[in-house]
Amino acid sequence: MKIIRRELSKMIDISVLKPEASIKEIEEMCRAAKRYNFKVVYALPWYIPIIRSLLKGTEVEIGAPIAFPFGGVPTEVKVYETTKYLDLGATEFDMVINLGALKSGDYKLVYKDIEEVVKAAQGHIVKVILELPYLEENEVFEACRIAEDAGAHFVKTSTGFAGYVPKVEDVYLMKKALKGNTQVKVAGGVRTLEQVFDLIKAGVTRFGVNMNSAVGIMEKFSQEYGEEYEL
Repeated sequence: MKIIRRELSKMIDISVLKPEASIKEIEEMCRAAKRYNFKVVYALPWYIPIIRSLLKGTEVEIGAPIAFPFGGVPTEVKVYETTKYLDLGATEFDMVINLGALKSGDYKLVYKDIEEVVKAAQGHIVKVILELPYLEENEVFEACRIAEDAGAHFVKTSTGFAGYVPKVEDVYLMKKALKGNTQVKVAGGVRTLEQVFDLIKAGVTRFGVNMNSAVGIMEKFSQEYGEEYEL
């Protein structure tokens, strides 16, 4: 498998999602996104208009977290968030699954929750955050199946707020559950190029990485491999 540098950068979403993030940090993130041509940037949603202005004329897309970081809000609230952030300029949406409903076995609610957000996104990419540290294997499997059936484009391992470090075994489990074109995104604890290579081999196609780690990953790739690497 050949990894091309410019293609690797488009597998990476970068974020500054800490609650105390300042405008200065958002500006720094956008500069990094433009320099390395990352796929998407994520910040707390009130920053979306500012990010839209900072990224005007670039290929970098704007992501919005939905019901972040806990997921436990009514479906109508998630739909409103999606619609509002779409109007503001967001083009991808990472929604947190309703963990309480999933743990309670209310799979109809979980399905409807995702389906309605997918509809509200109007064809834009929706990723469903499962928050794996809180789930048993059978729940991960069920959540992947539900998300895929409800139209999600990706299932995602974590918000990054639960102390999770991605494991290849988790990716294998998620891939086993998926039947069609739904892809896997990992987030939380992705820090090194070696991790990225291992997870790509396991089937990951998108990474959620904090800004500093993402820059470090791309710089190391350039220094060690130049423009391409045979994985």
